[in-house]
Amino acid sequence: MSSMKSTPTRATLPPSTAGNASAGGLTCSILSLYDLPFADQPISIAMSVCGKIVSSGPPSARHKDRNSFKFNGDGANTLSIAGVKLSDLYKSKATFTVQYRNSSQNIFTTLSLNTLKVRETTWLILNLPSARGSDEEQPTIRIQIRLDGPYRPEIQAVLNLGKVWLGVVDQAEGALAPIASKLPHPKYLLVPAVPVLTAILVVSPVLVGVLIMGLPFFLPLLVATLAIFLAGTGVLGLLYASTSKGREQLSSYILTPTLNTMLSTPSGQALVYETGPRPTPVSIAKLVLPTDMWGRLCISLIIDGIGSSSYLLPVVGEAFDIGWAPIQTILIMAMYDETTPNLKYVSFIEEILPFTDVVPSATIGWVAQFGPGLISSNSGKMGNGLASGTATPLSTSMTPLNTPATGISPTTVRR
Repeated sequence: MSSMKSTPTRATLPPSTAGNASAGGLTCSILSLYDLPFADQPISIAMSVCGKIVSSGPPSARHKDRNSFKFNGDGANTLSIAGVKLSDLYKSKATFTVQYRNSSQNIFTTLSLNTLKVRETTWLILNLPSARGSDEEQPTIRIQIRLDGPYRPEIQAVLNLGKVWLGVVDQAEGALAPIASKLPHPKYLLVPAVPVLTAILVVSPVLVGVLIMGLPFFLPLLVATLAIFLAGTGVLGLLYASTSKGREQLSSYILTPTLNTMLSTPSGQALVYETGPRPTPVSIAKLVLPTDMWGRLCISLIIDGIGSSSYLLPVVGEAFDIGWAPIQTILIMAMYDETTPNLKYVSFIEEILPFTDVVPSATIGWVAQFGPGLISSNSGKMGNGLASGTATPLSTSMTPLNTPATGISPTTVRR
């Protein structure tokens, strides 16, 4: 068995590259060996992956007091294996063998490559078997390893398209920069904006009143206006995010944390790289959906709210349910399939059938998952409080039927 410690670099998507459509590669630099069980100097380190074996050179220096060795950082101690599919590498194990002149002294350790992150350099400390069986001087090998491989075709296409789009935006930004510098300062726009805002403020109550009186007739217009507004906001947001300043802010606050979180999971790796079969929609949903109680409650309420909003537009809303039903089912499966496996069928049926959208399927799943725990925890807190005297005591003042006239106060009984 081997244990490992890693110090990974920041996980971000590097620029898209062309390259082989399926081939991957494994590169490993041997750094040092510590506390080996034999006094002899090893002659090399061999790495075996997918039937391919490569070996390093001998160590360059030896510790004066300990049976430890250091390797030079030259190409002779960098082991590379190429021409193997990333999907085959990802499910394989790499075997590192410390080789001696006496082959009976050879010791080895293994590393599961699916514990690595693709296109990320990682420093590892792997345990080697000890001849004395003592953990006080555990033999270790220190390596720097990197697993490379291609993006999935759809991810590669998105990266190529994004590169072209950002190039166009940069050219347009460079061409418009001299023109923008000649425009008046934005504060001068406040002068014409004041009467416009005043007119909108004065007219808005009248418009709201008219809309309330004719809500059934104006509702489709409101929905269309809202859709146009959201689409316009999205386009403007995309344009700003494509500028150099917008890209910097987007990368710092949204893109980098999201990619780090996504690529730290096997499903995220499988989504971006060709490490094996494509992940299912449910596994992708699990990457972004919350796992805590209150986060799932908020998502469940939003899901049920979207599902029941079809009643706003009786005909168009039911057509919208046809597209929303599978999405809602996937979200419910990702959150509640472990506790209520049959809920996904109820969710899909109530969303597809007309006039059944009032059933809060997602909230039912939340209650089934977290309700028993809430009830038991509250009951336990009440019982512990009564036992320790911290809960509000149930006190009753009891006056004896025959209280003597000597002024003896009634007895107070506390439970």
